[in-house]
This record gives sequence, structure tokens and C-alpha cells, in this order.
Amino acid sequence: MAKDLSWLAACHRPEVLIDIGANDGAYGAYLRKLFGASTAHAFEPLPQHAETLTTQGSR
Repeated sequence: MAKDLSWLAACHRPEVLIDIGANDGAYGAYLRKLFGASTAHAFEPLPQHAETLTTQGSR
């Protein structure tokens, strides 16, 4: 997948990443690292996943 998005990462360096339907936050963390975003906002409507995001958000 990194190969598929590498061209986009070379052109764009967003400061903020917004992940809607973040589940456990893994994809958002991957994109944040790939694009070098300094801030990430993750939103997840399912309580069981939102709790995981809250725990991971302190990292």
C-alpha cells in the first residue's frame, strides 16, 4: 500500500490528518507516519473501538 500512496506523499505534506471511522486507529497511524502529519484527529462511532482510540491517543 505504501507504494500506492508514495506519489501522493511526495506531493503533499498535510499538517493535520483526519480519520473518520478510525476503528482501532492503525490506518490513521500509518498515514500519519507516511505523510508526516504533526496532528491527527480520529473519529470512531462504535464505543468498543473509540475506547481503544482513547487509550492509543496518549502516545
